[in-house]
Amino acid sequence: MAKGSGPRHFTFHPNGRLAFVICELNSTIVSVRFDADRGSFSPLGTVSTTFGRDPADNHCSDIQIHPSGMFVCGANRGQDTIATFSVDPDNGDLSPLQQISCGGATPRHLAFDPTGNFLLVANQNSDKISVFHAAPSKSPQSPAHDIHIGSPMCVKFLPQARGA
Repeated sequence: MAKGSGPRHFTFHPNGRLAFVICELNSTIVSVRFDADRGSFSPLGTVSTTFGRDPADNHCSDIQIHPSGMFVCGANRGQDTIATFSVDPDNGDLSPLQQISCGGATPRHLAFDPTGNFLLVANQNSDKISVFHAAPSKSPQSPAHDIHIGSPMCVKFLPQARGA
């Protein structure tokens, strides 16, 4: 990663050959190729999460890929937005799709529900989790509703019990 970029989190593409790293300090996402035999990563490309806005007061927090592998979302703390990019599964190229409000303040964590129909955003400083509609072929849209809870930091889903 570039010096001073501040890699924070990464997520694997469902194909297992690509991963995406969100960098907190320079507000970027880096596409990388994963070599499972060597256990190594090779950078492929870098995009800004701020869509041309000044990243000076922004710090990225989390990154998640939709279960379909069709798009990746990154959280911008400071700008309080979710940056969404389409994913080319062959070469890891990311193309900007949209930047939308996170539905609150200080998006700390993102999570797609197991069906891929919803994106949940833990908005730490507004005491709520914003729930967005999402779909395999469609990036997140305006919040569907909010769950009010004190200082949410992380959202996790329980694994489905066998036979349920």
